[in-house]
Amino acid sequence: MPYAQVRTDNLTGIYDGSKVLSAVYTEDIEDGNVVVVKKLAEGEREIYEAEKPVANSPMGTIALVAGVELMYESGTHNLDEYINKKGVPFRVYLLENGDVFSVTAEALDGDAPTTANTDKVELQAGTKLKVVKSGTASSTVIGDVIAIEQVGTKKYYVIRVNASVAAGE
Repeated sequence: MPYAQVRTDNLTGIYDGSKVLSAVYTEDIEDGNVVVVKKLAEGEREIYEAEKPVANSPMGTIALVAGVELMYESGTHNLDEYINKKGVPFRVYLLENGDVFSVTAEALDGDAPTTANTDKVELQAGTKLKVVKSGTASSTVIGDVIAIEQVGTKKYYVIRVNASVAAGE
């Protein structure tokens, strides 16, 4: 089973180091998933505990998982073979309005978009973003799918964070 891949196209955290954090999670987690970051892990000063979001988790606590892909196992050479291991610190980017990132379909729940500018992505009770035609009243809308790009054998869904979009629009 291939794992999700992520591109950090234009995230605030690329330019502002305070938006890039190290986190740990209680399960293996794929790049391109999202977590809630709330508090420092016990006994740590730079590693945060990541939790599974709920559908209405507030922006400002939502972070995009984008680990540093170091592959030590023999036979593991492709990005779609990489997963962040439970209990091992990985990199996350706190999402801000205007951020742009791309993920492969494995990071998304719902029907994969077929055309740009027709779908939104929102939170659900889980780490995968959910693709919807319009925002759900009880969910936090993260943003819009603004492009679909074919890169080699992989299709990336480009998402612009637009948390000001009201749910249900």
